[in-house]
Amino acid sequence: MHQTTPRSSAGRARRFSALVLIGLLAAACGDSNSGSGAPGGDPRANATKGASGQRSPTIVLISLDTLRPGRLGVYGNSPDVSPSLDAFAREAVVFDDALSVAPWTLPSHMTMLTGLDPIAHGVRWSANRLSSKVETVAELLSAAGYTTAAFADGGFVGTGWGLEDGFASFDSKHRDEQGRTGFARYLDQACQWLRSSGDKPLFLFLHSFDVHAPYDECSPELLTKFRARPTPDGELDHELYKGSHTGIATEMRMANYQRISELLNDYDAGVHEVDLAVEQVFRTLRELGRWDDALVIVTSDHGESFYDQRLWVGHGVNLTDDEIKVPLLVKFPGNEGANTRIATLVDTVDLAPTLLDAAAVAPSPVMQGSSLRALVRGGKRSRSYAFGHTVNGERYFLVRGDLKYITGTTLNPFQIIRPHLEPRNPTVVDEMLPGGEYVRKLAGGGERVSRYSEAADVFGFADLIALDARLYDRRADPHERTDLSDSRADDARRMGEALLRVEQESARIAAQLADTSAPREMTVHEQKALAELGYLATDVGSDGEDGPIANQARVERPRPDMSELFATDQIVHRVRIARRSGLELSPQLRSELLACLEPITAWGELNTGHHFRAHWRLREIEQMCSDGGEAVDIAPSLRRISAAVAKSLNRREAAFDPEVKRTLQEELEARRKERRERRKQDRERAQSEQEDGG
Repeated sequence: MHQTTPRSSAGRARRFSALVLIGLLAAACGDSNSGSGAPGGDPRANATKGASGQRSPTIVLISLDTLRPGRLGVYGNSPDVSPSLDAFAREAVVFDDALSVAPWTLPSHMTMLTGLDPIAHGVRWSANRLSSKVETVAELLSAAGYTTAAFADGGFVGTGWGLEDGFASFDSKHRDEQGRTGFARYLDQACQWLRSSGDKPLFLFLHSFDVHAPYDECSPELLTKFRARPTPDGELDHELYKGSHTGIATEMRMANYQRISELLNDYDAGVHEVDLAVEQVFRTLRELGRWDDALVIVTSDHGESFYDQRLWVGHGVNLTDDEIKVPLLVKFPGNEGANTRIATLVDTVDLAPTLLDAAAVAPSPVMQGSSLRALVRGGKRSRSYAFGHTVNGERYFLVRGDLKYITGTTLNPFQIIRPHLEPRNPTVVDEMLPGGEYVRKLAGGGERVSRYSEAADVFGFADLIALDARLYDRRADPHERTDLSDSRADDARRMGEALLRVEQESARIAAQLADTSAPREMTVHEQKALAELGYLATDVGSDGEDGPIANQARVERPRPDMSELFATDQIVHRVRIARRSGLELSPQLRSELLACLEPITAWGELNTGHHFRAHWRLREIEQMCSDGGEAVDIAPSLRRISAAVAKSLNRREAAFDPEVKRTLQEELEARRKERRERRKQDRERAQSEQEDGG
């Protein structure tokens, strides 16, 4: 267990004096704010005993990493997935529109424990360390007499970034000697810590990666149980084939899934596993008599995309709700507001003030959120918007009212795609595609090489990275599929201006809190733990025809309408599933497969700048039919596409397009073969006529 190093006693004394002064000023001004403010007086005394002289509330913050709200029963999933959390929700307040400030772990958790967004607290990436001038929740509660402890699952919830500041103990080992991670590793220790703490006021922070990919790492019994559930076909199942050609999907074993429903069954098994674990924490609090007066918050640091935007299964890239919307269940002391739902927009900067409010401890003056208890009592948040950031593309979002505004990026899409997805060409066309290799240096030594043609972009990854700002109506378009930035340009402009003001204010706070902390460097053990979770925070490089991605400029690309190809992809993917299951291709499915040839060919003729996308699909159908014992001739389709491409290019461009050159050569060879066959037939016919005449 890591014991945190205390900050200087002089600094601690100055902060404690400041807290006392803030309390005295609040009392002198008659501050009666029901939000996050604390009554006047000594905060240590306030924490040790409440107004009635009883023990101060026990405070527990539980972060279930990567938990998407819709996978809990209380947010609409099947009731067998999270019965304990659903029961907990009946004693708590359920927030239906809670957003994280970032789609990945480190900055999100830093916000939970500081009440500052990523711009303000400054920990935007793994090289950043929290300024010594920032007061965390644990520091403020510790100064007020609370005993503090954290049990975390390592990775980006480890020590060295400042998350540990203020905790008397911070256990963040990812995997123990028995190979256990998450709750299985530390749950008994955490409950024992609660039992051994006597009558002290306690703050406990728990974090688990148990829901995080790979989804098949939970207990075999739960996997067996949840895999017995139905696995219906889904509209986006075919995207898993694209995903199987990425390094992240290989690392996270996504290639094991043929249907999204299969993936979700394993994901739900992990959700059920953490549900069982948190119930043990709740039961321990009840046994100790700490439950009734406890503040217990259950949330997540971000969501998880299941191809909602067709990009991937994962998180960290997009700022759409699939990656940043989180569950938020809050049991207030005395069960205040129990079994109610609040639709008001909130975000995770509100968690720190809420934690402090329960202990009657004044928040740091720079904290940006406000206590959620104000909403329970009919009040308002201190701000009417949600704001966040992702370092991947250096993009920001602002939600205000029904509208969400997401800024664009100045990067080439593959500067985002290469490090996070590591795409590979499909094998049926790999040898004919231009493009260099992308080399990733792995933690602990070695490297992984992926080859993907950015010029051809056969899977259309670049289409899925928005280069320009977007505007969504979250009420009318909850899945955020329709960009309104053109049709509602005035709204987009106003939202962009508002976002800039919010960002500038956060930057002002960051400048006020800045210090000279040295860059944070990760150990080999930390890198290995992150690699297990798909966080590949290691040196990367690229060489070959496409050039180093770090030096590529943003390139505007036309984005074709893929709907017709997606329709054929669904049919082809059903064939993939049948073949993987060892089933014979039924006459009906074969007929549907062959019927895909014409729309794919027509699409390739129409979209000559993206003709490789048609080409590999035709090649795969050819291979499928050949493997099934019945060959299909795709040469006419390829010739039609090649002719269309040749017409769209001048002679010089055609000469440098390897696919056009290859296909034209094939066509030329086919014509030569046809002429040879015709001449042979003519000779045979002439010889036959001569023999008959003789």
